[in-house]
Amino acid sequence: MKHVLIVALFAVNAVRLAACASSEVEAPDADGGPSVNPPPPEAELPLDASPSSDVIDASAPDDASTECTEGGWCRTAVPRGRDGGVLSLADVWDHGGGDVWTIAEEGLVLHWEKSGWSVAFDAGGTLTHLWGTEGGGLWIAGKNGTLLHHAPGTAPSIWEVVPIGTTADLISVCEGTAQSPASRNVWVAASVGTTSTVFHWDGATGSDGKPTWASSAMTLAQARTMRCVDNRVWLAGLSVSPYGSFIRVNDGTGWTSPIAPPASKQDDGVNSLWIAGESDLWLSSERALFHRTAGDAGVPVWASYPIDLAFFAPPMKFWAASASDLWIAGRHGRIYHWDGSEMRISPTSRNGAILDSRLRGISGSADDVWVVGDNVALHRKRSE
Repeated sequence: MKHVLIVALFAVNAVRLAACASSEVEAPDADGGPSVNPPPPEAELPLDASPSSDVIDASAPDDASTECTEGGWCRTAVPRGRDGGVLSLADVWDHGGGDVWTIAEEGLVLHWEKSGWSVAFDAGGTLTHLWGTEGGGLWIAGKNGTLLHHAPGTAPSIWEVVPIGTTADLISVCEGTAQSPASRNVWVAASVGTTSTVFHWDGATGSDGKPTWASSAMTLAQARTMRCVDNRVWLAGLSVSPYGSFIRVNDGTGWTSPIAPPASKQDDGVNSLWIAGESDLWLSSERALFHRTAGDAGVPVWASYPIDLAFFAPPMKFWAASASDLWIAGRHGRIYHWDGSEMRISPTSRNGAILDSRLRGISGSADDVWVVGDNVALHRKRSE
């Protein structure tokens, strides 16, 4: 395949919990939310299972695109890497209508076109995060300051290298709604040691035509995840001093902390989050899953769900179509669904064989949900 790379001027127009070992869900120490009995583990996914002949070999070529699990998850064949090795898919974005993208840590960008995956582009370096925009646009963040953009309506192989002025490893990128007079609202997060830097681009360019980025540094803070919601960006991670989780929000006028993280003995930083609103927020730490709701009389309450580290180790990833339709993916092939009142496991085993791949990314659209991980790409129709 011939790949086209544009290094050019960037045109202005152009957030179940694991099968719980605990018998109940404990509320966080501060808010004292109600205890909830978690669902029993999936019958065909024994928690004491160890790698054996009944574990799906995720490193083997998989042509079982029509072989689906009881939970409706169908495996799709993942291409091999440039050296013939397996790929570690790091993230996925579903634009809808069969237009799905995923990235591999090994530097490849894959595109799904209703019938299969193809390699659309080779970035030549480690890729970490993928974000889609309206109209089919895409952003990709990577190590060593790698930032790529795919403009809506262009061929799958056409990607722009966007200069950002840093060689630090980028952990996340997202684009929110721009507010006049700005034409863009792009955010990029980098984290080096105990210092995190967030870059913002409002569409302005310098005399050389390159994007003009504003940046803000946060010392003693390890940024781990970021999401854009409307015109605001949410950043979360681990504060080194004082020690604990942090959640910060910026609407373009500066950073604030409108939501206090859950006070809990399990507080060791936020790894991922999903925001439907300030009264409906999900986040995961190293040892627990937290859900913030409005509570009685509108007083926000955090509920906490312990994580079985052996089988649902972090980081967990979220995607939701609504407050009553949330999907959670984690390591060792575990996927859960929240329907607004109850958390249930969504089976990923097939014919009794356990999927033991580390799951790294999840995305969906009006019709589908996609989950990717170490040499695995799972697809599920939301109507099933």
